[in-house]
Amino acid sequence: MTSMGVPRHLLPHWDDLQIMVAQMATKPLLEDVAVGTELVIGPQAKKPLKLKIPLFVSDMSFGALSEEAKVSLATGAELAGTGICSGEGGCFQKSKPQTHVTFTN
Repeated sequence: MTSMGVPRHLLPHWDDLQIMVAQMATKPLLEDVAVGTELVIGPQAKKPLKLKIPLFVSDMSFGALSEEAKVSLATGAELAGTGICSGEGGCFQKSKPQTHVTFTN
């Protein structure tokens, strides 16, 4: 046993490999290519949920953070084009106008 490599009898055989054809048909983009991150949930709904990025500020229980912290997170979420989760117990009234997307538990 050495610090690099594995014994030859432990190497995978061709029968052990599965090639995903779809991944080979569409080449991945290079790191300098712009990629859209917009996400629309329920595009056929009366009021679809539209986010600029598919991320949102995670749930934090009411009282776990100060009112100022929650307002700051809501403002940041709005500037980033996403939403914030209310957490248990709801959210501060001051943070509601800061973001148009609030996910509630």
